[in-house]
Amino acid sequence: VPRVKYLILNFIAAAIWAHSFAWGGYFMGRKLEDWLGDSKWFVLGGFIAFMISFGVFGAMRGRAKTAQLAAEASETPPTE
Repeated sequence: VPRVKYLILNFIAAAIWAHSFAWGGYFMGRKLEDWLGDSKWFVLGGFIAFMISFGVFGAMRGRAKTAQLAAEASETPPTE
Protein backbone atom coordinates (compact mmCIF):
# COMPACT_ATOMS: atom_id res chain seq x y z
CA VAL A 1 0.00 0.00 0.00
CA PRO A 2 1.47 3.39 -0.92
CA ARG A 3 2.38 5.67 1.98
CA VAL A 4 -0.01 8.46 1.08
CA LYS A 5 -2.97 6.11 0.72
CA TYR A 6 -2.02 4.41 4.00
CA LEU A 7 -1.79 7.74 5.84
CA ILE A 8 -5.14 8.92 4.49
CA LEU A 9 -6.91 5.67 5.37
CA ASN A 10 -5.22 5.59 8.78
CA PHE A 11 -6.34 9.16 9.50
CA ILE A 12 -9.93 8.36 8.47
CA ALA A 13 -9.96 5.20 10.60
CA ALA A 14 -8.53 7.08 13.59
CA ALA A 15 -11.20 9.77 13.27
CA ILE A 16 -13.98 7.17 13.07
CA TRP A 17 -12.53 5.26 16.04
CA ALA A 18 -12.13 8.38 18.19
CA HIS A 19 -15.62 9.68 17.45
CA SER A 20 -17.28 6.32 18.01
CA PHE A 21 -15.61 5.89 21.40
CA ALA A 22 -16.26 9.48 22.44
CA TRP A 23 -19.95 9.48 21.48
CA GLY A 24 -20.43 5.90 22.66
CA GLY A 25 -18.93 6.78 26.04
CA TYR A 26 -21.07 9.88 26.27
CA PHE A 27 -24.34 8.09 25.58
CA MET A 28 -23.49 4.98 27.59
CA GLY A 29 -22.43 7.18 30.49
CA ARG A 30 -25.75 8.99 30.44
CA LYS A 31 -27.66 5.70 30.31
CA LEU A 32 -25.56 4.28 33.13
CA GLU A 33 -26.18 7.40 35.19
CA ASP A 34 -29.94 7.06 34.63
CA TRP A 35 -29.83 3.34 35.43
CA LEU A 36 -27.83 3.77 38.65
CA GLY A 37 -29.85 6.73 39.90
CA ASP A 38 -28.85 7.83 43.40
CA SER A 39 -26.59 4.83 43.93
CA LYS A 40 -24.04 6.23 41.48
CA TRP A 41 -22.13 7.78 44.38
CA PHE A 42 -21.77 4.38 46.05
CA VAL A 43 -20.51 2.90 42.80
CA LEU A 44 -18.06 5.77 42.40
CA GLY A 45 -16.86 5.33 45.98
CA GLY A 46 -16.42 1.59 45.44
CA PHE A 47 -14.48 2.22 42.25
CA ILE A 48 -12.20 4.74 43.97
CA ALA A 49 -11.64 2.32 46.88
CA PHE A 50 -10.79 -0.45 44.40
CA MET A 51 -8.31 1.75 42.56
CA ILE A 52 -6.64 2.86 45.80
CA SER A 53 -6.33 -0.73 47.01
CA PHE A 54 -4.97 -1.74 43.61
CA GLY A 55 -2.35 1.03 43.84
CA VAL A 56 -1.39 0.12 47.41
CA PHE A 57 -1.06 -3.55 46.46
CA GLY A 58 1.12 -2.61 43.49
CA ALA A 59 3.33 -0.40 45.64
CA MET A 60 3.73 -3.13 48.26
CA ARG A 61 4.56 -5.68 45.59
CA GLY A 62 7.10 -3.30 44.04
CA ARG A 63 8.79 -2.70 47.37
CA ALA A 64 8.97 -6.43 48.08
CA LYS A 65 10.50 -7.04 44.65
CA THR A 66 13.03 -4.24 45.19
CA ALA A 67 13.97 -5.63 48.61
CA GLN A 68 14.36 -9.11 47.13
CA LEU A 69 16.60 -7.84 44.34
CA ALA A 70 18.69 -5.84 46.82
CA ALA A 71 19.10 -8.91 49.03
CA GLU A 72 20.15 -11.02 46.05
CA ALA A 73 22.63 -8.36 44.93
CA SER A 74 24.22 -8.09 48.37
CA GLU A 75 24.88 -11.81 48.65
CA THR A 76 28.49 -12.70 48.05
CA PRO A 77 29.17 -15.51 45.63
CA PRO A 78 30.72 -18.62 47.17
CA THR A 79 34.47 -18.93 46.82
CA GLU A 80 36.13 -22.20 46.02
